[in-house]
Amino acid sequence: MYAVEANAAAAELARATVAFVQDPSTPDHIAPGTIEVIEGFSTAITLPERADLLVSEIVGSIASEEGMYTSIRDARLRHMKRPEDPRSYIPVRCQTLAVPASYSPHHKLNCNWTASGPPVRLDCDDPWLRPLSAPQFLEDFAFGGAEPPLGPGTHGPLSPLVFTVDAATIDANCGALEELLLSTGVPAERATPLAETMAGSLSGVACWPRLVLDEGDGLEEKPILIESRGMLAEPRPSHWQTVLPLLCSRPAPIQAGEAVIVRPTIKLAKDVETAPRYEICASIEAQARVRVPGLEI
Repeated sequence: MYAVEANAAAAELARATVAFVQDPSTPDHIAPGTIEVIEGFSTAITLPERADLLVSEIVGSIASEEGMYTSIRDARLRHMKRPEDPRSYIPVRCQTLAVPASYSPHHKLNCNWTASGPPVRLDCDDPWLRPLSAPQFLEDFAFGGAEPPLGPGTHGPLSPLVFTVDAATIDANCGALEELLLSTGVPAERATPLAETMAGSLSGVACWPRLVLDEGDGLEEKPILIESRGMLAEPRPSHWQTVLPLLCSRPAPIQAGEAVIVRPTIKLAKDVETAPRYEICASIEAQARVRVPGLEI
């Protein structure tokens, strides 16, 4: 068994841990030589032999932002015995979910918001972020399978995502925001119009990760998922964050029946230490006028 760690301090700690559990006086000790700690990026080292199973946690708040494409592509080419077999990987799949959202602090006039700067990052249990539609996959990254991960270069715009805003979602958001405003001491006569304004506005496209540890068999065995937000983007505690690329400097009004069209692009470098670059372009269009190549509404 090989443990690959790029951080020198973490690698040294791992070696000490391995030495401790190899001590025969330790309960449930392991045999010496069972685990070998190798320091370095997986893309820069060569294992003594190919591996049966890859267990990794290189997942960012945008699932692939920590170099997943480059690392897994390289592992499939050089490190794995059965690179196309999904059973060779834990997790077997990583996904980034996305949804157009209203973010109430975006309405504060004294905040220096900019759509061209780095995205806002907030806790996944922040109740002030309100989804405007049902989430969709921004990326769905399968570690196994016949198709290898994306290689270096610019990919996109990828398939556009079409989110339709409905009245029920805006009404639910309005009610939740009104309760939050009242709980912070905002008078009722102000809380209601503020909640209506916030609920009917678009700040950006919220993104967060989901890990699929096991896809199940589609029958009795259910998938094993690690969710950082609820299934409908509702807030919940997570050690990951929600990433919110702002689409405009001020919130944009949006109405039920309109659609948010999101066109993502990803640029991947050759080396794992160069972070991927993501771009999201979006537009609000009346539902009847939406025309996207390959998709009509």
